[in-house]
Amino acid sequence: MRAKRILALVGTPVAAVGLLLTAGSPALAVDHEMHTDDSDPGGRVQFTAGGDIVRVDDLEADGYAAKLVVYNPNGTTRYTIQAGSAGTSKTVRASDGGAYDLTEDTAYKFTICLHKTSGDSYCDTAVWAG
Repeated sequence: MRAKRILALVGTPVAAVGLLLTAGSPALAVDHEMHTDDSDPGGRVQFTAGGDIVRVDDLEADGYAAKLVVYNPNGTTRYTIQAGSAGTSKTVRASDGGAYDLTEDTAYKFTICLHKTSGDSYCDTAVWAG
């Protein structure tokens, strides 16, 4: 009998609205996105200011890794993260502490590149506020 009541409740319009509101939460929205500068981008970075969530994706099996460097306002390197093979990603956030916790309303330079041991290429840069 309990199972029938639970199923009936899930099927109500109120439950459906609740699910839609949860799925569309603005806290999960990506504020900025940038790709590497090659003709068929092999790397992507996404940044969500709320929580300082930074995700780097390696999008192609091209022998390159997707590498992100975040720079402090004074030009020094704050941190570097890398996703090393096609289909992989690396995510860091303020709750990880240390360098990943960006100062609010401060502009940081984000540079995404394709990386091999021989160096970086196809870089793109943007300045986003933490």
